[in-house]
Amino acid sequence: MRKMIKDIISNKKKKVEILIVEDSPTQALKLKYLLEEHNFSYVWAKNGLEALNKTKENKPDLIVSDIVMPKMDGYELCRNIKTDNTLKNIPVILLTALTGTENIIKGLDVNADFYITKPYEENFLISKINLLLSKKITEQSEVDEELEIILDGKTHRISANRKQILNLLLSTHENLVFQNQTLAQTQKALRKLNKRLEEKVREKTAHLLTEIAERKRSEERIVHLNAVLQAIRDVNQLITKVKDRERLLQGACDNLIKIGGYNSAWIALIEEENIGFITAAQAEAGDGFSAMVDGLKRGELTRCMRQAADQSGVLVVAEPDLECGDCPLVGIYAGKARLIARLEHEGRIYGFINVTVSVRLAVDEEERWLFEEVAGDIAFALHNMELEKERKMAEEALCKSEEKYRTLYDSSMDAIMLLTPEEEFLSGNPAAVKMFGCKDEKEFTSRTPQNLSPRYQPDGTLSSEKNKQRMAIAIEKGSHFFEWTYKRVDGQEFPATVLLTRMELQGRRMLQARLRDITERKQAQEERKKLEDQLSQSQRMQAIGVLAGGVAHDFNNLLTIIIGNAQLALMDVIKDESLRNGIEETMKAGERAASLIRQLLAFSRKQIIAPRVLDLNELLTGIEKMLARLIGEDIELLTIIEPALWQVEVDPGQVEQVIMNLTVNASDAMPRGGKLTIETANIDLAENYFHEHGIKNEPGFYVMLTVSDTGSGMDKETQEHIFEPFFTTKEVGKGKGTGLGLSTVYGIVKQNNGFVWVYSEPGQGSTFKVYLPKAEGDADSEEKQRLPVIELDGSETILIVEDDNGLRKFAQNVLQQHGYKVLDAENGEDALRVSQAHEGPIHLMITDVVMPRMGGKEAAERLQAFYPRMKVIYMSGYTDNAIVEHGVLAPGLNFLQKPFTPESLARKVREMLDKSQS
Repeated sequence: MRKMIKDIISNKKKKVEILIVEDSPTQALKLKYLLEEHNFSYVWAKNGLEALNKTKENKPDLIVSDIVMPKMDGYELCRNIKTDNTLKNIPVILLTALTGTENIIKGLDVNADFYITKPYEENFLISKINLLLSKKITEQSEVDEELEIILDGKTHRISANRKQILNLLLSTHENLVFQNQTLAQTQKALRKLNKRLEEKVREKTAHLLTEIAERKRSEERIVHLNAVLQAIRDVNQLITKVKDRERLLQGACDNLIKIGGYNSAWIALIEEENIGFITAAQAEAGDGFSAMVDGLKRGELTRCMRQAADQSGVLVVAEPDLECGDCPLVGIYAGKARLIARLEHEGRIYGFINVTVSVRLAVDEEERWLFEEVAGDIAFALHNMELEKERKMAEEALCKSEEKYRTLYDSSMDAIMLLTPEEEFLSGNPAAVKMFGCKDEKEFTSRTPQNLSPRYQPDGTLSSEKNKQRMAIAIEKGSHFFEWTYKRVDGQEFPATVLLTRMELQGRRMLQARLRDITERKQAQEERKKLEDQLSQSQRMQAIGVLAGGVAHDFNNLLTIIIGNAQLALMDVIKDESLRNGIEETMKAGERAASLIRQLLAFSRKQIIAPRVLDLNELLTGIEKMLARLIGEDIELLTIIEPALWQVEVDPGQVEQVIMNLTVNASDAMPRGGKLTIETANIDLAENYFHEHGIKNEPGFYVMLTVSDTGSGMDKETQEHIFEPFFTTKEVGKGKGTGLGLSTVYGIVKQNNGFVWVYSEPGQGSTFKVYLPKAEGDADSEEKQRLPVIELDGSETILIVEDDNGLRKFAQNVLQQHGYKVLDAENGEDALRVSQAHEGPIHLMITDVVMPRMGGKEAAERLQAFYPRMKVIYMSGYTDNAIVEHGVLAPGLNFLQKPFTPESLARKVREMLDKSQS
């Protein structure tokens, strides 16, 4: 039969599937392993309801079900399956711990195929599964019959077919037979075991009789050990309650005597390395204890202490009378043994503990263990007291540190904040709240670094990405310092330095950020850059000015010779028209060159000026028609003047030159016509105006002269060079300009303590604003000086001092033609020599200002000591600070500007000589 079943099973395309219905995972797992071992497939349901659903979904070949389960028990599951025509042919085995007859009858009532009680024999279960599977295959279904069974006076009606009932009864019977066999085997084993046990009892009884005698002898030891245990418990209670070291030590000694049953006890604490005494306690140690303590204070350890210090565990002194003869406590040790141990915890020796007890107990191993435990507990307590002391000191230091940190945190001018690596703010100090414009700390911590930063940093990087990089560096390296642009709550951006520091707080990794607003520093850096650029420009302009002044000096000497000799030649040439024309052209060229030199001197601020208080409106009105002719008809000229314009103190000729140069420059920028506006205004300039424009001037009241055009405009690079001499954007050499117009304007304005500012953009025209300081007082009356008609000849003695030979000879020639007696010298020292060699008066000295060896001013002062009535005329192409201050002639001095004509020289000489005579 088994072979037939195996063949049938093996011929099937898939394994036989058995549904296990069991609420116990352990029992279900046991069945799983059993079924897999016999090549069955399985499905598990935790209760009857789940099993019924799974049966309907996928009909199993057989069901093994527990009875007692939640939701639906095994009986109900079996009844539902057997009453369902589509499921009733599926065999059902009820596997349960219920063994009552009523339970079996109930199994018959629900048409269960087998009823097997737990515990079961595995082969028995497998055999029943195979049997049911074979019957399912080979047998046809039979008609159910209703049977009536009377059990314990109760009638039970069962609806089932006969074979099913028979199978169930046979199964139950087999199960009972199996259990009876098992019970019989168990009873046999129990009888055998009982026999062996009886033998053991007899052996043990004999042994116990021996032990009883031994126990009586050890009762004293047990009682003592229990007392020691109690003492240990009491000492431990002391440790938990008492925090004072001396009270703990004394209490421990008292407990060991009163409760532990020891005869005497003492504890001594010493410093580390066994040097120095700390404190001690004792109970029943006698008068000798004080003597021992005195020795400890002197650093003298007893023999037993030294031995205990050199070994671990408990030192037993069995015969103190012999071993402790030199100890002050030897008297109390008589007839007893000693136990002494180190008070040691984690390698630190705090001192020693000693007790006395009977010799028989002292050598007991458990006694030593318990005593060692007492020593360890006391040492642990001392260690904890040290830790507590250190903890309190640390807490006090921490409180002070936290208080100090809180003070620094709250009062810091820097913003300090705590944040997580996930970019969440945990706190922010008052400076952080204020810096970002928040109402309070709560509002600040509700923000994140991202919404307190602009979307992009100045280098174009996304703030969110760059912030993650910075935090990662700080976490990896411990700290990171960098600059960052933040955004306040109101949207205003500001730069700051950031120090990110990694820290641990309550086991969590955090970051502390310290921010410093560097807006003012950035502004200062920008201001310094502006000033450095301004200084560089000023130094460059000054260097060009020095060069221009030096060139002008030499050229004026040459031009004086050229123009002067040309005029002298014209006086002699009357009939030769061609020669006269050539000389006149020479004069015109010289005069044009002289004009250029005057512009160079104006730029270098070495031009001699005659400032006076005037009204710019009046001056502008006087030259307006000339300006209109100068710019042409295709340019509209508009003047807008301030009605009550303040006065300025300037040289009128210089201001006219400024206006004309700016007008011509504007006209050249509008080749196709346009509009030119000249405007005057009163301006009160504050200090911040100069900072904004990078100009170094004094704040105060200024008169503004503005010249604006609608021309081509200029870019930034051009604006940086427009005031440099010979810089021009026009065609050079074609009559379009020399590049000195705006440099002349710059020099004149600077010489008069003003400044000029330009604003221009390509294609948007240009605006030049000239600011001149307001002058106090009324405008000077404009009386035109008429040159009187005077006789230019004379016979006086004149000393000419000039280092340029050509110029000196020219002046000498002119004056000699007018009848004067002329002495000449090439420098100041030569003038002193010539004057000493001359016999007679010197009426007038004409001297250059700047000469080698000795200048004109020094020579004149030294000569006037010998010739008090001698007058002096200074002449120069430009001058240093010898006779002028910022280009203004010193009071009482007479000056002749180079280049000069023969007539101007003769007239100046005659005026000075006549003035001296009067």
